[in-house]
Amino acid sequence: MDKRTILLIILLAASFYVIQLFFPQRQIRKTYPEKISQVTHEKPLEKKTFIEKGTKEVFYVLENDFQQLVFSSKGGSLTEINLPFKSKKNKYSVVNEIKFDKELKNVSKPNATFPLHTYNTYEDGKIIQKKGSLGGYNPLLRRQIIGSENFISPKLYALNIVSEYEDIENANYDLVRLEKDVIEFEITLPDRKIIKTYKFAKDAPYTFDLNISIQGSTKNLWITSGVPEVELTSGRNSPILKIKTYRKQKNVVDKLSLPKTQNTVSSIYPDWICNSNGFFGLIIDPLTEIAPGYRSKYIAGQSFPTRLSLIDPQYKLYPATKYPGYEMFLPLKSNNKKISFTKNYRCF
Repeated sequence: MDKRTILLIILLAASFYVIQLFFPQRQIRKTYPEKISQVTHEKPLEKKTFIEKGTKEVFYVLENDFQQLVFSSKGGSLTEINLPFKSKKNKYSVVNEIKFDKELKNVSKPNATFPLHTYNTYEDGKIIQKKGSLGGYNPLLRRQIIGSENFISPKLYALNIVSEYEDIENANYDLVRLEKDVIEFEITLPDRKIIKTYKFAKDAPYTFDLNISIQGSTKNLWITSGVPEVELTSGRNSPILKIKTYRKQKNVVDKLSLPKTQNTVSSIYPDWICNSNGFFGLIIDPLTEIAPGYRSKYIAGQSFPTRLSLIDPQYKLYPATKYPGYEMFLPLKSNNKKISFTKNYRCF
C-alpha cells in the first residue's frame, strides 16, 4: 500500500460515525414528515442580480484547507474535486503525494495542473481570474485530459442535473453569487427555474452542502455523482458502489453489483449512495425528502480515460480500456433539496 492509503485507513473506523453525526437524515424524515410535505413549487424565489451571464463554459473555484472545488457554468456542476497534499501550507490535509503524482508532473505538466483551466475566484472582496498551478493536489474526480480528442460531456460532471428526455446537462447557468465559501448558479428554462447554491459545511472537513431550488417541473430529473478517479492499491483497482437504506428498524448498507450498462431501481428510498474506488468515496446524502430509486451506469474507460493512461502510453502500462468508470444518480422530486457530498470517507 502507498502512504496515501495508509493514512486513509486510519479514517475508516471513524468515518461511519462521522457520517451519522453530520447527516442524520433518516431521523429528519421520520420525525418531521409534515415539514417535508410543506415544500411546494409555488413559493416565489427572490429576484437576483446576475454577476455573469453567457453561453461560453466558465470555471469557478471555492477552496479551503481540505478541498478545492472547481465548478462549471455548464449545469452549474462540479468538474473537479481536488484534495490538497499534506504540506507546510496545507498542514490539516491527510493526503500524501505518491509516485503517480510525481510521474504525471514529469510526463504531462498540463494534466498535472490544478485546476485544469483558467478560473474565477473570490479574493480580497472581489472576483479575480487566475490560472492553475502545477501539482499539489490529488484529483478525486476523473478530469478532462488535455490533448485528448475525447469530448467529456457535462453529463459526467458531479452534481449536474440530467434527464434522458432533454439536453439539460449542457445548459449554461448564470453566476448569481460568488464569495469565499459560497457559490450560486441560476437558470431559467421554458418549464422550470433552477437555483443551485453550494456552501462549505461548518466543522465538517471534506464536506459541502448543496441546496437545489426548483420552480416548475421536476419530472425525469436526476442528480449525478461524477466519476471517481482510479486509485490503485497493490496494483489493483477496486471500484465500489454502495447504498444505505433503512429496513426493519435498522440502517442497512448494501454493496451493489457493478453495472454492465445501466441499472435503474425505483422501489426503495436511499439514505445515501456512495461511488468509490476503494479508499476515496463520493457520498451523496440527501437531507430532505427525495423520490424513491437510484441509478448506476457503466462508463467505458476509453470514453473517459483515467489520468494514469498518460504514464508510459507507448507500453500501455495503464491502458484506458482496463479502467472503466461508474456513475450513480439520485432522482429529484421537488424544490429545496439539500444534498451533502462527503469525500474520502470509506463506504461501509
